[in-house]
Amino acid sequence: MAQKTLPNNVRKLRESQLMSKAELARKAGLSPLTIDRVESGKPCRMDTKRKIILALGLKLTDRHKVFEDDEPRGERPAPVKRAKREHGGEGTASVAGPGDARTAHEEASPKGAKDEPAGGSDLPKARYS
Repeated sequence: MAQKTLPNNVRKLRESQLMSKAELARKAGLSPLTIDRVESGKPCRMDTKRKIILALGLKLTDRHKVFEDDEPRGERPAPVKRAKREHGGEGTASVAGPGDARTAHEEASPKGAKDEPAGGSDLPKARYS
């Protein structure tokens, strides 16, 4: 499977500052192999882009000068709003109508049944007065 290459100006900007890959890697806190991959158009994480931009002496607002796939803030498409999904609450599955507050566990066990082992407990029952 072929990876998508992403156009960027990292090599051009690095060479215009007479900086080696090793030097850029050291300033950015990345490996020279990572710099080589980014310069060849391989995708990278946002944190890697941020480190490279700052190591080149640029501001984060200049990211579009380095990475062409990053759009300036004003040109970003509006986010898509998604409908909220309704659910029965925290960790409970609602199996009945809105008037019945029993959970799936309560629905499966007969009324009045206790959650005890089949043989019961050998310990005496605590009495509360």
